[in-house]
Amino acid sequence: MATRYAERFLSSRLQRGEAMWMAVAKARQKGVDDVALQQAEEAITGQYDAAEACRQLIRQRDPQALRHHDTRVWQRHARFLQNKGFDTATILRVLNEQDSSLEEG
Repeated sequence: MATRYAERFLSSRLQRGEAMWMAVAKARQKGVDDVALQQAEEAITGQYDAAEACRQLIRQRDPQALRHHDTRVWQRHARFLQNKGFDTATILRVLNEQDSSLEEG
């Protein structure tokens, strides 16, 4: 029962675009059992890709890839991703990628 709640809690937070460690920390704040939380994290970790989660958030916030043309937009996106709990290396890699959908068009 507790494991199911922990899995759903983590899944919900990850779908909102939070990094795994931040979702786990918020689950602990809510009082989720550590053993159940660890089991849920192990079950979800194989399906979770932090870089892809960052890409999805950026696609939603910046569909026209303005970050490549305006430094202030790039910095705003970087702060947004930091507040979601993503590490600096992942943020830099994702923000500096060229958007392939725009290059094709």
